[in-house]
Amino acid sequence: MRLELEPPNGVTVFVNEVPSSYLDLADPGFLAFEYFQQMDVIVGAIHPAPAPLKVLHLGAAGCSLARAWDATRPDSRQVAVDIDAALVGYMREWFGLPTAPDLRLRAQSAENAVATAKPGSYDVIVRDVFSGDTTPLGLTSAEFGKQVSATLKPNGIYLANCADKGKLALARKELTTLQSVFTVVAAVGEVGVLSGKRFGNVVLAASKSEVNVFDNPQLDRNLRALPTPAKLVFAL
Repeated sequence: MRLELEPPNGVTVFVNEVPSSYLDLADPGFLAFEYFQQMDVIVGAIHPAPAPLKVLHLGAAGCSLARAWDATRPDSRQVAVDIDAALVGYMREWFGLPTAPDLRLRAQSAENAVATAKPGSYDVIVRDVFSGDTTPLGLTSAEFGKQVSATLKPNGIYLANCADKGKLALARKELTTLQSVFTVVAAVGEVGVLSGKRFGNVVLAASKSEVNVFDNPQLDRNLRALPTPAKLVFAL
């Protein structure tokens, strides 16, 4: 792990030489990574800010999204887990992150965090876990998806970051898996990524709500209005 300073107030956290988080130390609400911006828009369309949230972040890194939601959604209760205990300690020490009960940091695997969570306890679960540049297979399985679904509230949302390219084989496969578990599933990404023209992040969004919470004109407009416009689709 290493840090790269970007004056005047920016810090990028690299894990295994892959940029995993960006923090603006003067503005906790700032989200630099496009897929975090997309996640924020998706959640905001269903649970409008400043309503507080109960969130489980799988993959802590610099906690940029947790830090932003703490700033924009007072009284939220968030848990962020990462299997790297040293990383968890450094993030708390270096960046003055919110403390418990607002944000609890744990050295814990994503599988264990979900398996031991109280059923129906979270509004949002965010998965941002990588081994190298690929999500561990166990976190893309139907079994893991069922555990996530059980941990969400009835109107809860699961957001999974999938890095892919070309024909989006990884994202397509996981989208199909999520469709076997959740009632509503969608994919969000930049047009160039969704069309397979370049490597990038696809956000997979899932809900067990009986209503299609992602079929929302305002959500489409807000995604298109991002600094790097994004698109929501129901099939890849």
